[in-house]
Amino acid sequence: MAERERYTFSALISLLIQCENKLETFYQGEAEKTKSAKLKPLFKDFSEKNKEHKDKMEKTRRETLVEMALEPITGLNLNEHLAQIDSIIKKHNMDSVEKTIVLEEIMQKLYSEASSKVINASAETGELLRKLSEESVDRRLMMERIGRASL
Repeated sequence: MAERERYTFSALISLLIQCENKLETFYQGEAEKTKSAKLKPLFKDFSEKNKEHKDKMEKTRRETLVEMALEPITGLNLNEHLAQIDSIIKKHNMDSVEKTIVLEEIMQKLYSEASSKVINASAETGELLRKLSEESVDRRLMMERIGRASL
């Protein structure tokens, strides 16, 4: 059996910031290349929000002193999630809307799982991650509506 990944609080937040950075870059690129008047401002907004998410997590990492008190955080498979994100972004057989739906689904699940792992050690961080999970659900649903409307 493979050894489960183990993270400190700081490492967990660092990996979540990496995810946000990947999405920020993806959405910025999509905003620049899409010709859709409907999608361009959405992708630009998503990119800006991902930057805000990174900033909030950086602040949380700096201000939360739980490193020594926490048992290692396990069961998140963050490297697998990062690999999935990279794979989806690189896919050539999916359009921007489809990619966004899948990416936001991955992020929703990741934030929800991470929130439940850190809530007892840092209620503020757990709440931030819960809100980010909800935002990913909202984005996914919005893009699903756009995808259905374009059929």
